Amino acid sequence: MLRPLASGAVLGAAAATALLLANPSRAPAATAASASPPPKKKPHACATLGRFVDGCETLRVFSGTADPDLAAAVARGLGARLSPASVGRFNDGEVSVKIDVPVRGADVYVVQPTSPPVADNLMEVVFMVSALREASAKRVTAVIPYFGYLRSDGSGAKRALRHASSVPASSAATSADGEDDNVETHRTSYLAMADVARMLEVAGASRVVSIDMHSSGQSVSEGFFNEAKVEHLKSAGMAAKALVPVLGLRPGSELVVVAHSRCFTKAKKFQFNLRDELYGPAGEDAAQVGLALVVRRPTDDPAHPNRLDLVGDVRGKDVLIVDDVVDSGRSLVAAAEKARADGARRVFAFVSHPVLVGGAAQTIQSCVPLERVVALNTVPVSAENRAACPKLALIDVAPMLSELVKAAHVSASAAPQAAQPLQPALAAAGVGAGAASPAEKAGDAQ
Repeated sequence: MLRPLASGAVLGAAAATALLLANPSRAPAATAASASPPPKKKPHACATLGRFVDGCETLRVFSGTADPDLAAAVARGLGARLSPASVGRFNDGEVSVKIDVPVRGADVYVVQPTSPPVADNLMEVVFMVSALREASAKRVTAVIPYFGYLRSDGSGAKRALRHASSVPASSAATSADGEDDNVETHRTSYLAMADVARMLEVAGASRVVSIDMHSSGQSVSEGFFNEAKVEHLKSAGMAAKALVPVLGLRPGSELVVVAHSRCFTKAKKFQFNLRDELYGPAGEDAAQVGLALVVRRPTDDPAHPNRLDLVGDVRGKDVLIVDDVVDSGRSLVAAAEKARADGARRVFAFVSHPVLVGGAAQTIQSCVPLERVVALNTVPVSAENRAACPKLALIDVAPMLSELVKAAHVSASAAPQAAQPLQPALAAAGVGAGAASPAEKAGDAQ
């Protein structure tokens, strides 16, 4: 037996059903909406076509205050513009970062070298990466063309610190094996790079890109990153193509690549690439591109901490000095003067990172043996330094970085089963990412 309340409920439901059948327009909107499938997400063009599409809406490029011109050039190579961000300072000097555009689900690249002021520019990178991660970016890549904190290595750091404190080497306390008592303190100098790596990873960087890391740290830099991938671009191939016309090098003129011992591997890459540019991969006169080393021997004189010896024959030949970083310019000038003293005909130089602090530009310009200095624009060179050193010529690295971003973006956008390895894509684009050619491997074996 049904209770009255239950009967009323049943009758009420039946009456409602009859009313809907008589007037279907009164049906709830949710009923009609549930019948249609949800709208499909617009497919990503780069993933669909398997190649980079200029102006891809899922890719964004940001810049700090270190070198916005380089970042803008990288963005132009991608058919895009720099995404807006407010990077400034509080009254007490603290770094302030604000992302001014939505980045949810985007593939983001922050272009910022660690040029002077190094600590401020590094903090900008870290804070921008963190802010972009907090804004739900899908992936954040830190593009650091000049990666600092890689030069404090070994005995060189010990000597520099000792001379900076005006303590004569002869009076320094030594142990039984002849090393300083505080050697353990200086052996931890590589921890600076490890700390920087941890900062970038904790901030949220999934990939780090750099060009020609300083020789003392490039062999161990990747080991400091546990999760982020490191793309170390080598400029030897690209630079060799530019050096031949800029320096007026011609087949038949004997050329010697000269470098400090720490840059031996880099010098060999330049030797092989210059051989290919001047004589072709199988040139019969390729042996005319030689190799020599500048060996620095420490002394006990704080005014002249190093004595240079040149190992190799440069008499009557053109010399190309290859180095990673030039800041004061004294080492570069000393190597050029040594090459000329040993009979070199003409002396040129290639430098990856022209930091040029203090009076470096004037020091290089006043070096008579040094005819021309070619450098990458991985760090901004002020108008004052350019005016003070007309010998300096710059090679633009923006196209190389743009090609890397294209390859990385397409690789990340592809489906997991169809994703392409990044290294073959870079090689096809002509970007050197550390892979040795067969000639270089043969040279290494020797």
